[in-house]
Amino acid sequence: MLREFMSGPSIGVRSVETGGRSTGFDYLRLLLAVSVIAWHAFGVSYGASYYAKVLSSPIRPAITAILPMFFALSGFLVAGSLYRTAAISTFVGLRFLRIFPALAVEVMLSALVLGPVLTDYSLSSYFGDPLFAHYFLNIVGEIQYQLPGLFEDNPIRGVVNSQLWTVPRELACYITLTGLAIVGITKRRTVFIAIVAGMIVGFYIYKIHSVRNHLAFGLGVPGVVLVFSFLSAIVVYQFRDKIPWNPYFAVVATILMVVCLGDPNLEYFVEIPAAYLTVFLGLLNPRKLSILRGADYSYGLYLYGFVIQQSISEIGDWTHHWYVNFVIAMVFASAFAAFSWHFIEKPTLGLKKYLPEMELFIGKLNAAIFRVRHQGS
Repeated sequence: MLREFMSGPSIGVRSVETGGRSTGFDYLRLLLAVSVIAWHAFGVSYGASYYAKVLSSPIRPAITAILPMFFALSGFLVAGSLYRTAAISTFVGLRFLRIFPALAVEVMLSALVLGPVLTDYSLSSYFGDPLFAHYFLNIVGEIQYQLPGLFEDNPIRGVVNSQLWTVPRELACYITLTGLAIVGITKRRTVFIAIVAGMIVGFYIYKIHSVRNHLAFGLGVPGVVLVFSFLSAIVVYQFRDKIPWNPYFAVVATILMVVCLGDPNLEYFVEIPAAYLTVFLGLLNPRKLSILRGADYSYGLYLYGFVIQQSISEIGDWTHHWYVNFVIAMVFASAFAAFSWHFIEKPTLGLKKYLPEMELFIGKLNAAIFRVRHQGS
């Protein structure tokens, strides 16, 4: 029995078996994005107090698992990108192209189109209010939730897009990983895992409660747990030749997640089981639907979901039922996600072919500057 429990291919072997492009990750991304919209349908329909009520109930682990798994999925895939990319500057460029163009478009559409249409203010008051100008800071990761006169009578009052709260955490993931790569830590997996374990234990000991201000949006876990989930998935990637891809391990990981997320005092330890379960599911590799081939609508769903749900809630009380909000939101969010992918994300990702040329240019420029300085000395 123990031999069967420990048997099976390693995660690395399983990745090779799926051709390095497992469809399980695509489906999991979509499922998690849709789960975020489904969960927020309750809040935008019944108010923020509903979040706290549910998060104190036995189903808390099912809700709070969504974002750690989202970040773990990102960490595992980003780790693959880092180890395949020759230059760190190219890796940073890839991350920029994946995140910021679509984010910038969503922020501008909210401020320049949705805001003027739905605001309770006059247009002159709307555009003259400091909240309007401040909203564009979302593009650089300084999160602003309000636009002048928007959603003031909604059950979740005045919040345009609560999902943007994760942008600084995502930036923290990329900055941390880039810094560790620059100093060579990512190439020393035993040192890397020791650093990640030390960070997790350290934050648990000191219990940084200041990161819990997102509970009003029903997100349930501290933002630092998302960063740890990202880094833990990188650990799984680094040890993919040692860690088995095994359904029994997945069951154990699920149980550990439920235990950790069921108790706020243990949530700092959810990262490793969340990372393992996410990678296990991602490597299942079911057949991909034709409509999803060559496309990734998850980021668009995530970006546009909440602001669309708030707009629906603005229509009237008849929309303040979670199932009404969810169904209508999914229709419009899917349309915007398709727009985002085909007209923003995919075209900008096409620019990645120029990143090696940019790296070569930067290398030549640095060499020229070095020669000039050397000759001058």
